Amino acid sequence: MKAIKEHWIDIIKDCFPKEGELFLHSIRDFCLDVNWKLKNDPNRPNKRSKKLRLIISEETIEDYRDANDGPKNNYDQKLKIFVDKTMAHFEPDHDTPYGRTTPMETIHVPFGITY
Repeated sequence: MKAIKEHWIDIIKDCFPKEGELFLHSIRDFCLDVNWKLKNDPNRPNKRSKKLRLIISEETIEDYRDANDGPKNNYDQKLKIFVDKTMAHFEPDHDTPYGRTTPMETIHVPFGITY
């Protein structure tokens, strides 16, 4: 499953800002956190964006593992389009006070390999 998760990161990493930090959790689901420096507040030069957490279910990973190349390629394309659209509507800025935990937005991928 690790190879599948790494494959998906390779597919979607260009959807995020180049300076984005990607953190893949070591759980059975695909759970990826992404954030980056906003560079929009001179008083807080290291202020980070809201975290975007992207989750793909363990069931989808297993279906992907067992699928043929055609459905895998189709899923890969749908995933890239989905993440592109998600990022187009994602608002990374926030007004959380200095020293507080950065907010997080969790996105569950709503489709699987079989549909």
